Amino acid sequence: MSEDDLDGKSRMRLRHTSIKRKKLCPRCLSDLEVASPFGGWLIPQEYRCKTCGYYGPVALEFNEREKA
Repeated sequence: MSEDDLDGKSRMRLRHTSIKRKKLCPRCLSDLEVASPFGGWLIPQEYRCKTCGYYGPVALEFNEREKA
């Protein structure tokens, strides 16, 4: 990498926030729970919905600021 590649415009910044995001079921929009404590690093995180029985890796996320 050259010096020109390291200017302020080409760098990517990661911003960590302390906002807790709520996970919702993609079928019925109720709360999801984590299906297995081992997911998330080597295997995808999977979620389970107690209301409709959904089980899978897809979850909708939102925080209270995004709620309309």
